[in-house]
Amino acid sequence: GDVVIDDCSTTTTQLDEDITDNGECGDPRQIIVRTFIVTDKWGNQAACSQTITVTPFDLNDVVFPADITVNCESAYLNPSAVQPDGTGRPSINGAPIGQGTLCSASIGYTDVVLDICEGSYEIYRTWQIGNTCLPLGGDNPTSHVQRIRVKDFGGPQFACPGDVTVSVNPLGACCATAALPDMIVSEGCSNIKKLEAKLTGTDPATGNVITFTVKGQLGDFPGNNYWHPDTLAIFPYTQCLPIGVYTLRYTAEDGCGNISTCEFQMTIADLVPPVSACDEFTQVGLGGNGEAFVNAATFDDGSYDNCAPVTFKARRMNANDCQTDTVFHDQVKFCCDDINDTILVVFRVYDVPVQPGVVGLEEYEGHYNDCMVQVFVEDKIKPICEAPAHVTVSCENFDPSLWAYGFATATDNCCIDTITTTNNLGLFDTVCNKGTITRTFRAIDCGGQSSTCTQRIIVNYEQDYYVRFPNDVIVTVCDGTGNYGEPTFFGEDCELLGVSHEDEIFTVVPDACFKIERTWTIINWCTYNPNLGCIEVPNPNPNATVN
Repeated sequence: GDVVIDDCSTTTTQLDEDITDNGECGDPRQIIVRTFIVTDKWGNQAACSQTITVTPFDLNDVVFPADITVNCESAYLNPSAVQPDGTGRPSINGAPIGQGTLCSASIGYTDVVLDICEGSYEIYRTWQIGNTCLPLGGDNPTSHVQRIRVKDFGGPQFACPGDVTVSVNPLGACCATAALPDMIVSEGCSNIKKLEAKLTGTDPATGNVITFTVKGQLGDFPGNNYWHPDTLAIFPYTQCLPIGVYTLRYTAEDGCGNISTCEFQMTIADLVPPVSACDEFTQVGLGGNGEAFVNAATFDDGSYDNCAPVTFKARRMNANDCQTDTVFHDQVKFCCDDINDTILVVFRVYDVPVQPGVVGLEEYEGHYNDCMVQVFVEDKIKPICEAPAHVTVSCENFDPSLWAYGFATATDNCCIDTITTTNNLGLFDTVCNKGTITRTFRAIDCGGQSSTCTQRIIVNYEQDYYVRFPNDVIVTVCDGTGNYGEPTFFGEDCELLGVSHEDEIFTVVPDACFKIERTWTIINWCTYNPNLGCIEVPNPNPNATVN
């Protein structure tokens, strides 16, 4: 200790020690007189002394180290953990013996190691302490056995995998051959003797319990530091598990029989979208109202899912006035705007129940698959052609332009492009305007389909004209023209008349220089039949007139 000073000013202290050594076996061993001389700032002094007596060494005062248990991992990583500096030394009043003190003591120890299991053992450490100033025998030297247990306190250490979700296999039955998660496991004392994974669950379809155990093995992993007592626990694949939630229990056992376990959940779910298969090319014909509704299922060509029944929706790739393309529909609508065009249709297959009606583009994400269909839209319904009524007309009233006899009309499920007209004059006499004219109308719709209708115009010929032949004449003055009159026609309209005459001259006649007998011939070419004879028309007025 140090001197205690009571003064009102600053002081200085001088220490003087006087040591009396009585030798190794002296009693007392040493006497130490410590004199403290204190001087204040004015030069005043005071002194006091302390006497310290060092008694001889006594074996009865020795305290031996207690038994101790050491973690085997500490002993593995630091061998000094089982040395006296770590497990304790004999001491007196807390001071270790054999460290060069005034005690006349000799000290030493011997170790006997007894194995317990791999990495665990006991050390029986026998301490012996002798008093060098006493004769040998009796309790000199004295001894003590210290028990040091190097123990494996627990099983292998590992971080349990978190809950996992595994999808069913993409092909085959609705089940998953799942890869069990690997994990890093460490064992600082002994080797890992046993690894296993036990799975337990219930088949949701049958209610039967599913349980099995698989063995694990140890392996290396990238970046493994071989100075650290960790390694990789590798587990195999499971059997094919149906959809459901299963409990996995990992167990690791070391060489001393210590067991560590952990549990986590494995969920088997259908995360594989359905397989979509569709008719790549399809033709659609519009109906009588100019529309066609095609069920989405019509485009299916064998779509399927391993785990669930499939449902279908479809939409146009590009919108028009027929139907929007922003949602999926139960039916795809086609209309007249699509005629003779190829429309791209997105066919979507779902493996979950889908509500009727429209479905958004992003709804049921992860549970659908698409394929494209090319739909050629055609109009197979021909237009309806309606001709004007048949007409019978006399040649006097016949309109050669045919405008007066009307024009065809047409109706179609979509639209009429044009109506054409063809006149057949094969049974019509264009010279005399008699016979039958067949008018053929062709109605062509916007899809190129056409239909025909006909009108017959019957032109009747009525021969109702009459002829006045010239009168007989007596010529007294010859003008040299030879023109003595000709037939005059009345009521002539449709006829095509040919007029000719033949003269027979008589030179010997009474009372005249000569006589001309003129025979007129009139042919109506519209009724002329060369196989029939002519009609003789008598002279109704044989009395000649004088020119």
